[in-house]
Amino acid sequence: MAKLFPLGAGISRMMGILKIIKENDDKVDLAKLAEESEIDIDSLLPLIEACEMFGFAHTKDSKIRLTKEGEALNLRNMSKTLRNKLEAIDPFKSAVELLSKGELTSDELFESMGSKGIVFHGEKSINNEILKGLFVDWALRTKLMRYDPERDVWSLPR
Repeated sequence: MAKLFPLGAGISRMMGILKIIKENDDKVDLAKLAEESEIDIDSLLPLIEACEMFGFAHTKDSKIRLTKEGEALNLRNMSKTLRNKLEAIDPFKSAVELLSKGELTSDELFESMGSKGIVFHGEKSINNEILKGLFVDWALRTKLMRYDPERDVWSLPR
């Protein structure tokens, strides 16, 4: 099973820590990053994990350093870059595969995700809320997926 996207990572906060790293000559000590970002270490770790999954940064010896791709990331290319990266990371990768066959209701999509082993929580309703939150926060914002709340239907952009 592939590693799942970290819970607790949001686009704005991730971009904020990447900006702080850039302002510190593309590398910073984790303690200093926590201090400058005013984010406690427990909340910072999922953001760092997301940066690493996207290939924007790597950590070594309590320091986080930007990669070339992280250095090149900016507001103009962010949405497209994140969308392309999300396509290779679960649960987004599996959702795109399922939606490539056509639109699905939330229940259909989340049930299919569960049968593929994409589970963040053992309680089905909580797991579905977690998936929906991730898709809203990341897939909709980057236009990887579309959602029609009136019909409760997910699809891929045309």
